[in-house]
Amino acid sequence: MKVSWLPAILLICLASLSAQSAPDVSLPVSFGEPPVSTLSVSAFSDEEVGGFLKTLDALLTSRVDAGIVFGNFTRRLQQGRLSPAQESQVAGHLARIRRTSPQHAAFVDRTAFVVRSLMVGKTAPDIVGTDLDGVPFKLSDYRGRVVVVVVSAEWCGICRAEYPYELLMLELYERWPFAMVAVETGSSPDAVKTSREAQGLRYRAWWDAPDDTGQGPIAASWRVSGFPAVYVIDARG
Repeated sequence: MKVSWLPAILLICLASLSAQSAPDVSLPVSFGEPPVSTLSVSAFSDEEVGGFLKTLDALLTSRVDAGIVFGNFTRRLQQGRLSPAQESQVAGHLARIRRTSPQHAAFVDRTAFVVRSLMVGKTAPDIVGTDLDGVPFKLSDYRGRVVVVVVSAEWCGICRAEYPYELLMLELYERWPFAMVAVETGSSPDAVKTSREAQGLRYRAWWDAPDDTGQGPIAASWRVSGFPAVYVIDARG
C-alpha cells in the first residue's frame, strides 16, 4: 500500500479524524508521537522497532488492558515501514509472547496478521463480497488504479465528517486511474444505501453484515479496530 501522489486533502482526512470507537486512554508508557503526515512513509530505524517491542513488554506487565496495548502497538507499526529483518524481529517477538503468555494468544494472532498482510508496502488482501444491491465484486477488480478503501458504518459520525473529502477526491481525480470503494455496515443494506445516496456518495460499497459486536466479516478479516478505517492501495495492489 504505497502513498505516492494523492493530495494533501487525503492526508487531512487521515490525520485529523481519529477512529470512532477506538479506546482513548492515557497509557503509562507511550509508543511515541505519530509522525507528521507527508506524501511518503518513512522507514523505521532498528532503534525505533526495538523501543516499540520494549514498550509492548512493559505495557503487558501493567494493568492496561491487553487489547488496548496490542491495538495501539499495531496502529503505531502501520504508521511506518518495516524492513524484512525488522518484520522478522517483530514476528519472532510476538511468537515468544504467545508461548510465554498464552492468555494473549488471540491478540498476538491478530497483530501478527497485520504485520504479515496489512503493513505499508504489502499486497492488500482481496475483498470478495456483494455490494448494497447484492451484486458480487472484488477489490482485485480495481488492479491498475490507485484505490482508496474506506471502512465505514451507518451510525459513525466521524465517517460522515469524511464525506466532503471523499467527494472532493473523486472530483479531483475523475480523469485519473483512481477509484474509491467502501466497506459498509449498519442496520440494513437499504438503510446504508439511502444514507449514502442522500450524501451524494456514488462509489461502490460492499455490504458487511454486522454480528453481535457490530462488526462485519470483511472489517474483521482486515483487523479493523474502529470506524472509519482508510487504506490507500497502489496500482499493483
